[in-house]
Amino acid sequence: LSLDEFLSYGPQREPNKVGKPLLRKTKDGRIYEWKVEKEDHLCTLEEVFQKINHSKGFNIEFKFDDNVEYTEDELVHAIQVVLQVVFKYAKDRRIFFSSFQPDATLLVRKLQNIYP
Repeated sequence: LSLDEFLSYGPQREPNKVGKPLLRKTKDGRIYEWKVEKEDHLCTLEEVFQKINHSKGFNIEFKFDDNVEYTEDELVHAIQVVLQVVFKYAKDRRIFFSSFQPDATLLVRKLQNIYP
């Protein structure tokens, strides 16, 4: 999923632009439109780093589909995209990475040694 594709979901920044619907899947496989009390557009990790008080730490979780077998190159690419933003904007903020994908957790440690 590219950044442009990600940002095309949900409410959009431009008032007259309609985004793709956000959906959620229940444990039994049913799919529903995601409903919330107040709509707002999605933001990027860079924007979060810039807007959230610097004293707040982050748990950045790498999520991967359990039903897909990812190659190491695919995992490395996804992780490196996030790491580039973290290295540029996190500064000395407290951060730790997590994932339920064991290979991803090993690669995070292999690709960087600054954050747990």
